[in-house]
Amino acid sequence: MELQTIHAGRRKATGRNRVSPLRARGLIPAVLYGGKEETVSLAVEEREMESHLRHHHKVYSLSLDGGEIPVYLQDVHWDILSDRPLHMDFLRIDMSKPIKTTV
Repeated sequence: MELQTIHAGRRKATGRNRVSPLRARGLIPAVLYGGKEETVSLAVEEREMESHLRHHHKVYSLSLDGGEIPVYLQDVHWDILSDRPLHMDFLRIDMSKPIKTTV
């Protein structure tokens, strides 16, 4: 199964006041968690995510530090006034194991 790729970069800034400049530059703060690996704070391009979110895909390949990680888009937090994504949660997945989700 070929997955759509999302390009992400690591970020050090956390907290509401520190991620506002990221959003002003067109980046969406995100977090990658799951598996036995550490949780990673990320930033993804809002423009790139627009098309992905429009097509309602949930499983992606996350390009990070030169590697590809299969992920499930667990949650998107939206700004209720502007309808722009504020934050995303990505869950690492093992493509050989089933995942359970609520529809």
